[in-house]
Amino acid sequence: MTQQRLPSEAEVRAAAKELGLADERGNYPQRDRARIVAAIRIAENEAAEAASPLAGTTVQVLARIDDELYRHNILGGARERILAAVAVHLIETQGLRLDAPRLDGPKEGETTP
Repeated sequence: MTQQRLPSEAEVRAAAKELGLADERGNYPQRDRARIVAAIRIAENEAAEAASPLAGTTVQVLARIDDELYRHNILGGARERILAAVAVHLIETQGLRLDAPRLDGPKEGETTP
């Protein structure tokens, strides 16, 4: 497990304000500091996951790869063969992802497969 950096006091105060835990001067109850830091880390992890080149559905990932191949002037049959190989690899390693993963988790009453 990688060690995460400790957010600065300014980051903690900003997050506390955004979470509604800080007063008008940015002061927050010290008992809430660990929860605020945890919220910052969750937000950072979600942002990193969303920025991943493999984020999204299988089609979205393939579309980004197709765009990149086109930008590098890889056209025609070569591009099609590369996309087919990537599609096979994605499906074998990650399964066919038809819906992008929801970062907020299931809604009330929903079950997960």
